[in-house]
Amino acid sequence: MANAAFGLPDLAMTSLTEVAAEVRRIAAVTDLPLLVDVDTGFGDGLGIGRTVDEMIHAGAAAIHVEDQVAEKRCGHRLGKALVETEEMVDRLRAASEAAAAARQRGAGELAIVARTDALAGEGLDVALARAQAYQAAGAHAIFFEAATSLDDYAAAVAAVQVPVLANMTEFGVSPLFNRSELAEVGVAMVLYPLTAFRAMNAAAVAAYAEIREQGTQVGILDRLQTRSELYDVLGYEEYEQKMDRILAQRAERRREMSKEGGLAGVVVGETAVSTVGKSGVGLTYRGYAIEDLAAHAGFESCAHLLIHGELPSEDALAAYRGRLQGWGHPGGAVLAALEALPATAHPMDVMRTAASVAGATADPDEDPATAADRLTAAMPAALIYHHAFANGGVRLDLTTGADTLAERFLALLFRATGEAKPENWADMVRALDAALVLYAEHEFNASTFTARVVASTLSDFHSAMTAGICALRGPLHGGANEAAMELIASYATPDQAEEGILERLATKSLIMGFGHRVYKTSDPRSPVAQHWATQLAVDARQKNLLAVAERVDAVMAREKGLFPNLDFYSALLFHFCGIPTPMFTPLFVISRISGWAAHFIEQHNNNRLIRPTADYTGPEPRPIT
Repeated sequence: MANAAFGLPDLAMTSLTEVAAEVRRIAAVTDLPLLVDVDTGFGDGLGIGRTVDEMIHAGAAAIHVEDQVAEKRCGHRLGKALVETEEMVDRLRAASEAAAAARQRGAGELAIVARTDALAGEGLDVALARAQAYQAAGAHAIFFEAATSLDDYAAAVAAVQVPVLANMTEFGVSPLFNRSELAEVGVAMVLYPLTAFRAMNAAAVAAYAEIREQGTQVGILDRLQTRSELYDVLGYEEYEQKMDRILAQRAERRREMSKEGGLAGVVVGETAVSTVGKSGVGLTYRGYAIEDLAAHAGFESCAHLLIHGELPSEDALAAYRGRLQGWGHPGGAVLAALEALPATAHPMDVMRTAASVAGATADPDEDPATAADRLTAAMPAALIYHHAFANGGVRLDLTTGADTLAERFLALLFRATGEAKPENWADMVRALDAALVLYAEHEFNASTFTARVVASTLSDFHSAMTAGICALRGPLHGGANEAAMELIASYATPDQAEEGILERLATKSLIMGFGHRVYKTSDPRSPVAQHWATQLAVDARQKNLLAVAERVDAVMAREKGLFPNLDFYSALLFHFCGIPTPMFTPLFVISRISGWAAHFIEQHNNNRLIRPTADYTGPEPRPIT
């Protein structure tokens, strides 16, 4: 390898990393067992153990370890210096133990061949004694280097009970015995390490000499491998056919994408934040299933998971909740800006303004994770403060003492409306907390992708969050739960709902809250939202709304095979918590900031400007006349 890959002499000048890379390259293209020369093992006991592991992982079948000193020479050169027998035995024991450990843990098998160079300098008896010691140390075969006669090989075979290898390298000290002669004296393996390499080098020199002298290679064409012969060796046509299939599939996919539009099915990046719709179902946040998170982790735990990378311990969660509670006030500048908004401003305008003003007054050097925590904590108060001020000129007291963001939001809302807490207050808090978990993250949806595009320009955190809010304000992304609530509330009875939905389907009207761009069979969040909506339906009016929703769900499944997405039943969940319909999408924002923040941080940590291309469909080039 030193000769062929690096143009270096065989003087231990290559590293373990370089050898492992060559082994991987060779093992990748052949099923034949590969014996690797690892010189003296690349180190002491621990180093040799690492060498064994690297060789197994790279795909080697066997290694041979030499008994020369670290500054080793070619086995057929003079001046070789050997280590003491015990040092070589230690090398072999380390190699054998590492191979056994790898085999036990299922990593693979590796044969250990011990090479002795003692014959040339220390004589036959010493070489045989070393071979016996190496066998006892665990060697699976003996590489008997630089033998000058068949009797030497016969003696080696007689001295050990493992296979003996003969090195028939050209121009060395060993005569070039043929395989039959070696087999007759018991040699089990014959190595021809440089035969093909020398032949190729000589052929290359002759070819270039021909070109230099004649100015063309025409005179040696009969000695060259033909194109078809090379292609047969490489399996070129098979690869070409695979490439044709891939290109055809890609072209077909592009045709499909041109029909669908909106980047449907286009992979635009990598993320470790969440998985959405694998095999048509499923949602995970950093590996945790959404069903488990909704059942066993509150919103603050999920926000910590998304923004900071891991679920917090109990102590860490308590501290995190304390920080969020302390950051629950939006600040004077934000409140002043909200007071300046018209009373008729949509709550999503309130969210956009609050995020933008928060960014204008934030510490520009604050890390994005802390900025995300601050914004997440402050947004509920910003929304309710404007609601109270716009509907009565009240500058609402924003202190609540509530431990969770869900309870803080509901406490401020009920304070703003003057309503008393209902008997099922605890259920309302738990239901809203679960909804916030469900809405927190959803991979590369429109608003998240918008936030990542802004992040990719290396813009600031609050600009990306504001952009996300702007994208979420569109009815095709964030307004579905509001539309679903309006739909459900428009029917007085389940029968009226069935009749109305059938009429809408007949006229091909869009029915919000059903189906999904990614999920193909079900939305895993919907059953959780439906469960809590059912739990909160305690009076006759609420139970009737739930019955209407369930009838709409049944009709859509029967007539169109469509399933409810998160927005459909979460609309009822929010409504039963006493939340005004225009606040549904802002609640989406409050929850999703944690997901946007996770993507902002991820984009910045491995950034490249997001700049797609477009297929031009305009006029051909034309002059100005």
